[in-house]
Amino acid sequence: MFCELGINSNTLKGDGKSFQFKLRAKQNHYNSDVKTYNTKGERETITIPLEEMYPSFMGSKQDIPNFDQPTIDQVAFLVRYKVV
Repeated sequence: MFCELGINSNTLKGDGKSFQFKLRAKQNHYNSDVKTYNTKGERETITIPLEEMYPSFMGSKQDIPNFDQPTIDQVAFLVRYKVV
């Protein structure tokens, strides 16, 4: 199963930063399934296979099954800034 993201004819213009895509099956679930991806600073189509996502809670990978729900309640896009 794939989740295709797109804006403006299935493309987006990245800015070279890393982003994180998050899915949550139910709003009251604590964990989300996440995938970090990098943009190139040009128009591109981002495709994220659900199999590449992993369950996470507050930034920590969880030892539970990957997303396998029939519906998605929340979708989030986060900018990933590296903190040193």
